[in-house]
Amino acid sequence: GGLPMKTRTFLFLMLLGALILALSACGDEGSDAVARPVVRLQVNDQTYEENVYSYCWPESAGDLECDVDAVALVQPLRNVPIGEGDAVRFALDSDAGTPALFTATLLGFDDVRDLGTGSVAEYPIALEDDLYRVRVDAEYDDVQGQPAYVSYVFGLAVAGIIVPTPTPTLSPTE
Repeated sequence: GGLPMKTRTFLFLMLLGALILALSACGDEGSDAVARPVVRLQVNDQTYEENVYSYCWPESAGDLECDVDAVALVQPLRNVPIGEGDAVRFALDSDAGTPALFTATLLGFDDVRDLGTGSVAEYPIALEDDLYRVRVDAEYDDVQGQPAYVSYVFGLAVAGIIVPTPTPTLSPTE
């Protein structure tokens, strides 16, 4: 007995179609991943982009993807010219909300600056004429249940900014 062959084939194909739909829906979980943030350097009205230097970011639930581009650390794509009076900012483009930490570190110096948690942060410059590298980190406590971060390195070609050197004051005994 049982069902006629045509009916069984039809039911099998319907079940197969439902299974394929269910599996493809499961596979779409990765598309729910929050896009990795991008940090850009803004000098006055110009915007500069770099390759991401380092990141650990969830590509899907439970899957943290990490990578480092060693070349981006030592050789940024460009050294952006910075002159006296230029407004220097770092802009964070993020769908992940507000970072727990947004910092800029002058590489080669003991200078780490908290950029606050806004999406655009002023970076006050008082450097001698030279080439500098600034690493900007956006750290998040919880992105899809996991800590995550992105890190960019920007090259700065500083010209025309003089750091005043304090004049020593002599004590009365001298």
